[in-house]
Amino acid sequence: MYALPIVYIPLALLPLVAFAQPTREMTEPTKVEIREPVRDADTKQRRAQLRASLKAQSEMALVRNTQAHTGRLLSDQERADLRRQLRQQ
Repeated sequence: MYALPIVYIPLALLPLVAFAQPTREMTEPTKVEIREPVRDADTKQRRAQLRASLKAQSEMALVRNTQAHTGRLLSDQERADLRRQLRQQ
């Protein structure tokens, strides 16, 4: 007598669970407020130092590249002599 309700009640609730729709909270992403961090004087100073060092590094790289390309170019006669020497070797 008690066996029938124990079996039929879970079977009756099974379609409700199977066809249940998610709630609005589950479908919509939660909105999180994003705050900017508090910028103190140390942070600003560190950023300024980093910016200055990166700028100095890029300027040094430009100087090195320009110095490497400012070498003397060979004349046509010198190129011909160099080619001849390479062929002889």
